[in-house]
Amino acid sequence: MGLDFTTEGREGLEVRSIEDGFIARAKISPYGYGKVVYVQHPDGHTSVYAHCSRFTGKVDSLVHAIQQRERNAEVDVYFSDNELPVKRGQVIALSGNTGRSSGPHLHFEIRDTKTGDALNPLLFGFSISDHRDPTIRSLKVYGLDENGFVLPDKELMIKVNNYDSEGYTVERGLVEVPAHFCSESGGIGFSVQTNDQFDALNNSCGIFEAALHVDDTEQFNMKIDRIPFEHTRYINSHMDHAEFQKGNDFHRLYRAEGNPLGIYSPGKNGILKIKPGDKKNIAIQVNDYSENKSELKFTLKVAAGQLSGGTGFSSEVYFMPNEKISVGGASETAASFELAPNSLYFPLKKDFNAEKPIRLGKCNVPVQKELRIRIPSNRIPQAFLEVCTEKGGTSAKEVFYTQGHYIASPRNLGTYTLKTDREPPKLNYNGIKNGVISWSVHEETTELADYDLFIDGKWVLLEYESKRDLLFARIPPGSQGNSNAEIIVYDLVGNEQTSKVSITNK
Repeated sequence: MGLDFTTEGREGLEVRSIEDGFIARAKISPYGYGKVVYVQHPDGHTSVYAHCSRFTGKVDSLVHAIQQRERNAEVDVYFSDNELPVKRGQVIALSGNTGRSSGPHLHFEIRDTKTGDALNPLLFGFSISDHRDPTIRSLKVYGLDENGFVLPDKELMIKVNNYDSEGYTVERGLVEVPAHFCSESGGIGFSVQTNDQFDALNNSCGIFEAALHVDDTEQFNMKIDRIPFEHTRYINSHMDHAEFQKGNDFHRLYRAEGNPLGIYSPGKNGILKIKPGDKKNIAIQVNDYSENKSELKFTLKVAAGQLSGGTGFSSEVYFMPNEKISVGGASETAASFELAPNSLYFPLKKDFNAEKPIRLGKCNVPVQKELRIRIPSNRIPQAFLEVCTEKGGTSAKEVFYTQGHYIASPRNLGTYTLKTDREPPKLNYNGIKNGVISWSVHEETTELADYDLFIDGKWVLLEYESKRDLLFARIPPGSQGNSNAEIIVYDLVGNEQTSKVSITNK
């Protein structure tokens, strides 16, 4: 959704507003963007500066006052127009590593203020040295139905040869596919494993444009210049998600039904109507914003033989993306599942179990919307839903009890287990260093939900760094000498842990 700027492994670098405007919003969270500030500009754009270590100036004092008033470190504050005016180049924050950040850096975005769409920041004249062509590593070929859904067992991985003066190619310049990849109503589709790099670093960046030509006629074109935030998860439809889970970035060069991303040229869905025995000249071009280009050329040959019969996705065997899914609940002990229409990106095999173990599909299949699951049960103290994740782990989801059922809204398919957590979080006092008091916190089963610190009975702003399992606070001015500190933490299901220590602040 934007650009990441390295800060050389350091925090505390000055973050300056790119243009005149006013601070419209500041948010603090132990997750996501961490400490993030939004500057609204008179030209209709908003710039976003994320993972900061702190805000500066008046915005810092205003946010701190709201935290004190609400007794909560996690706040999301909107300011009125021109309440906090800023000039181009004015320091608004210091860079950091807060939120879901894997190292010190600045995440930067430009958004359309009216729509909230994320815009490609390179469209705004940032001069970043880039003379390197995008790379193309692999090619995939798919047999598709009329909706652009990959038919079962109809995909091929093709190795791409290294770049030379003629561009990229494949072995013998030929890609051969079986006849049954073709069907009366469907076609053939491609994806390419590709990325780009700027001159100075080897960090992997996204491409800007890609196009598919068949016998010199353009059949598909995409340009990544704007993405609405509500469409962010539809990247799961654009990319080959199974390959993404292996760490490979494949862009589909066709548009499947139900994918609303506005990055595609209209009228060119990239699904090639082709039949057994056909030969086509294929050219795939990938560009970065600096107009560096890479091209992959080959001949596509379809073997002689019979077309694939049928649509490939029987409603008796598959859930379809455009339909509402409502299954289970056939007995008093059976769970029920509901998914709104257009929650799926592709057809999903009807693989579910409403009795223990409760299961719907597989963990590695993404969905656009939350699933609603109802599990019949007696009331259980400290209950939560354990949900498997795409990467093979588990996460805890909050549940609500009503009319003999626990209800949850996970955004993962897979297995679901109703469990209890009666162990409070564990706290370990780390002491005081440079005026900062801290505790290590460990919540093994669910997650930390709330936390408070009192020094001599007065509430003190306590911050949580989730990736380091660290709670910390700056000792208030004037708290010299001996004091009593009390920290209270709660997990997702309400288990409480309290720790009291005597401290000496020198």
